[in-house]
Amino acid sequence: MIYSKVLVIRFLYILGLSSLTSIIILFLSNALQTNTITTGPYAPKEKVTRISNLIEEWNRYPESNNYRPNDEEDQNFNPVVQFINQFSCNQRTKNIIYSSSMKILRNYPGMTKEKYIRSISKFYYPFFRNECIKLIQDLEVAKKINVKGKNQSSSIKGMVKAYLTEDLEWKKKPLCLYHKLQSDELVYLAGSIKHCIVERENIETFLNFPKLKNLTNTARKLEAQTKIKNKQDGSVGGIKSKNFDYLLTLNPNIQLSLNSLEICFEDSVRCDTTILRIDQLEGISIVLIDPFTSGIIGVKCMGSFCSENGLKPLGDLATLRVRSPPASISKLFFGLGIASEGNNNTVEILNQLKTSGNNQSPSGKRNEWWERRAICDGATDRNICSTLIRTGYYINMFGFSTNCANGSVFGRSEGLYRPFDPNCGSIPFIANGDSLESNLSPFLGYLPIQDGLQLNENGIVEFLSWDAYNQFRDGLNKSSIGNDLRLGNTTRIIQASIGGGDSRVSALGVASIISNLFQLKNNVHPILPFMMEKKTDSLSTKKAQSFVLKEDSNSANTVLRGLEQVLMPETSDWKGSGTASKAFSNTFNGICQQKCPILGKTGTVSFQDKNHRGKTLFGGLTDIKNLAKLTNYKIKIKDYNHVAVGIIVSESGNSDVPNRAADLHMKILKYIFFE
Repeated sequence: MIYSKVLVIRFLYILGLSSLTSIIILFLSNALQTNTITTGPYAPKEKVTRISNLIEEWNRYPESNNYRPNDEEDQNFNPVVQFINQFSCNQRTKNIIYSSSMKILRNYPGMTKEKYIRSISKFYYPFFRNECIKLIQDLEVAKKINVKGKNQSSSIKGMVKAYLTEDLEWKKKPLCLYHKLQSDELVYLAGSIKHCIVERENIETFLNFPKLKNLTNTARKLEAQTKIKNKQDGSVGGIKSKNFDYLLTLNPNIQLSLNSLEICFEDSVRCDTTILRIDQLEGISIVLIDPFTSGIIGVKCMGSFCSENGLKPLGDLATLRVRSPPASISKLFFGLGIASEGNNNTVEILNQLKTSGNNQSPSGKRNEWWERRAICDGATDRNICSTLIRTGYYINMFGFSTNCANGSVFGRSEGLYRPFDPNCGSIPFIANGDSLESNLSPFLGYLPIQDGLQLNENGIVEFLSWDAYNQFRDGLNKSSIGNDLRLGNTTRIIQASIGGGDSRVSALGVASIISNLFQLKNNVHPILPFMMEKKTDSLSTKKAQSFVLKEDSNSANTVLRGLEQVLMPETSDWKGSGTASKAFSNTFNGICQQKCPILGKTGTVSFQDKNHRGKTLFGGLTDIKNLAKLTNYKIKIKDYNHVAVGIIVSESGNSDVPNRAADLHMKILKYIFFE
């Protein structure tokens, strides 16, 4: 009985142990299966290493730092043929290996046939049949990726791994960003390796060119900020879905020059260009635009304001969001509004733009001409201010905002105003990018000439007379005028006319105004600036978007003539030199006379503004060829006939130049475009 009990116990013990083992095996099996399902895409480690090593070795033999491979073929390929014949595979397979080898040799013109043979022998010897298939597959990957780079093993390996991993991914169509060479070839900058390189034709990749590296870093930031908007419109899905291939408008040569300024900003002793003493400045924000297309060709942000308000991760793209009071830059809009009225003294407008409001009196005291014109002081019709209506019309036309509160419009607009823009001066950086959206919205500017205004019972905004306003400023009649609703309206518009109060602008906005003036003068409807555009579009063949009124074109021409005066010295009929005349002469060692190749407008923020004191602004339009003729300089970058530049500079204390931004604009312009 005791023996039987022991047997039963042993049997139960064995049964329990067996059951437990079965449960553990089943659990491990499920876990492994689950792990197989949830693990990310598989990348063949050995294959990645082998192909990466091959490409790295081929890149050790660069012919030159030339963007384009040599298309000329050496007809003596006997060594390659003899080498391939050693493989234990059929003739058809050998022919495929030969064809792929020829393409590889053309892609790497610095590599001889002998060096190519040695590299293949290193990784595929002995030449068994199975090595033939492996070699064909590897050459196909290397051929498609076509990486150009020296001593960039980590980047090459990462690119090969990304491609081989993506072979197993769900087929989606992500954003692809390229740079277009003058040869019309496209250089890959950002996006999926498989979909942006392999599935496109004639895509080049360069890892060892600093110019393109600058663009690549920017492109990756843009890619991270940009998403496909709508999954229902074919943006995401199968292989037949839409391609989102975009070109980056930034110029690599310009970006390289701008990036080199970083050394000067940090320490002028280390700076190769001694004339650029910028290490004492607090911040610099600069944007360059091609005024024919509005494509952004250069961006740079340096200093403290580039990292404020969460801007630091954007790098140089932060310059698209850095804001400043526009100061006298706002007079460009008011100048358009005044000029468009058609009953003005054009000479007066030119001179007022030249000196930013100074008159010809011996004292040189500002005559507050702009402020008085902004509120239509002295106008016969006091019910509505035509200057203000027309100014708002141009502000909106140029993509700036006049109202960020509620969209209400004062006065009888008579169709001049666009619908309220909720972006409040922000724009997309993508041309025709209705299928994309971005977390980065470049800011142009905001001039609040419709916000916070009090309307009378007839829905009209009214202003104090200039005499009454002066009395209030002088401390007279404060009790009566202080409660007058017109006082707030008057103060707000006066502040806007001189770029104070709540008015804001970016370096992008400054450059954009200058570009739009140039376009409007040439009967092209203003084009908003952009940094990305669809690959199928041509930057150089953009047409006018809509009909341009003659009065708009004439008004723009008047303002641009005034900006020419800004670069000129004092004349007998007007007190004061142009506010940027010294900046020009200090840099180019001469005086700009009639038909000056640089037009521009300065802005200086009042030191009474505690948050923005020390900031200066400049917007310039330069005729590159004519400036070269005037100065006898040799042009270094020949891609553009004209360039528009917007710059904001922040410095502490008093400046040793009349306008730091204008002075720096001239020096940077010379540094980038001329030898």
